[in-house]
Amino acid sequence: MTKSKTFVHHLCDSLRLHGAITAEQHKSMVEEFSDQARLDFENFLVTEGLVSRAKLLESLSYVYKVPSFDTVGYFFDHYLVTRFDKEFLGRKNIIPLSVDDDAVLIMIAAVPDDPTLAEEIMTYVSWEPTFMVGMYQDIQDAIDEYYDESLTIYPPDEELPDEEREERVLEEGNDIDRIAKSSNQE
Repeated sequence: MTKSKTFVHHLCDSLRLHGAITAEQHKSMVEEFSDQARLDFENFLVTEGLVSRAKLLESLSYVYKVPSFDTVGYFFDHYLVTRFDKEFLGRKNIIPLSVDDDAVLIMIAAVPDDPTLAEEIMTYVSWEPTFMVGMYQDIQDAIDEYYDESLTIYPPDEELPDEEREERVLEEGNDIDRIAKSSNQE
């Protein structure tokens, strides 16, 4: 991506090239959003229904000259994600996807042409990173979702007051009794 044009201008050029917006939309978007943050512009395009997620990802791929990846609904590898600090992933807006057979780490990044990104990633792992582009908010949502505590997980027993610990033991015992009874009936 050349630095003489803004990111919004480059993205609008790509969206027009891929038939996602008209020449008139291109002109008005560049004028209105050229000084806006990329996140705001991406959110505007998708939430207003001006561009499909698929077309936006295709255009981001064209702008950055790397493949795109839609993180929505993807289940990331626990071991791989936990190799990185949540704050680092969020600050750089990246998430690890996989490691291939040649020990190449595939990362999804909102800004895959960040010149410091590969070096910073290699402070966490020894694999050589390669990049795919994803949407800012989707990557952040994936990071947050991955690191959020599950609502179904109980705190460790030692963190519970004695009364609650006793209740849990009784509940778990009742569950075991019910399971045993139902399996005996079969």
